[in-house]
Amino acid sequence: MDTESTQGEVLVVTPSFFGYEECVVAELASRGRRATLLDERPSNSSWVKASARVAPALIATRLRRHYRQALRDLEGRTLDLVLVIKAEVVPLEFLERLRRMNPRCVFVFYAFDSFANSPRGRQLLPHVDHAFSFDRDDVARVEGLRYKPLFHTQDFAPGPPLAERAIDLAFVGTLHSDRYGVCQALAPAGATHDYFFYSPARWHHELTRLRDQTIRRIPTSDVSFTKLTRSDVARCFSRARAVIDAQRTGQSGLTIRTFEVLAAGTKLITTNANVRDEPLYDPRWVLVLPEDRAAWDLDEVRRFVADDTAPPAERLAPYSLERWVDEFWDLVPSPPVDAGR
Repeated sequence: MDTESTQGEVLVVTPSFFGYEECVVAELASRGRRATLLDERPSNSSWVKASARVAPALIATRLRRHYRQALRDLEGRTLDLVLVIKAEVVPLEFLERLRRMNPRCVFVFYAFDSFANSPRGRQLLPHVDHAFSFDRDDVARVEGLRYKPLFHTQDFAPGPPLAERAIDLAFVGTLHSDRYGVCQALAPAGATHDYFFYSPARWHHELTRLRDQTIRRIPTSDVSFTKLTRSDVARCFSRARAVIDAQRTGQSGLTIRTFEVLAAGTKLITTNANVRDEPLYDPRWVLVLPEDRAAWDLDEVRRFVADDTAPPAERLAPYSLERWVDEFWDLVPSPPVDAGR
């Protein structure tokens, strides 16, 4: 994942999120600088992930070892850009040490979750030079935070015309909030559907069922504990006329699925009204569901799914991973000019 370069380097500190972190690092490395990925967690076991979210003190010793080793690995290397994503457990002391080691480095923070769901990242804001979030509500509330939506990767390219697609309704995503209920309520609007609900571990799902009555009502047979690859998700979207998306409770930011679905030339049915604020929005290929489920009109959904108007690729170009990285790349200092040349 590293690309050698004589210029200063780029460090990306992020949790693992379905392989997207590797895409970000690869895109940065393609610009001609060495780019290094540092997983913010010492392990991606389900236990460590859960502890990082709800009880980081349980893994405090492992975290200290993890970041001490990271500092040893980075010693003597010149960093031009440190991009910190989400930051559930990144120690402030680690960033301060990196700053002292690289006083000219630019530190950037990006949140792909709301501070309501992942509050730890907010503590990092005084320690970075630039801060971005995908959540418009957080941007409105937090001074110095700039809005930056998520992206789609090259895996998601326009599929066949909608008229040739075999599935009316599809869903792919982690099981949380009332996503299952949303999909079941919309199922009668399509003759065929393909739903995939993912939970990171069986024990985690069982624990969630004990605490959440909504999850408890869902048959375990409808839940997968094996995640799909990104190419599998892309194939699913390219077979569907419309894909359902529902954001996490308490979150206003647009999910990455928003951009992947539309990049696949597929229609989007979403519970997130904030999509109307994006230049990609058009009611011909984005249907926003009313907040009140009693107001959902299944006949309207059927008409929307039956219509063959697909989103054009050019409307999604600004949301590509390449364009997403551009804004961070522009913050990197230019290398000094060699006066001897």
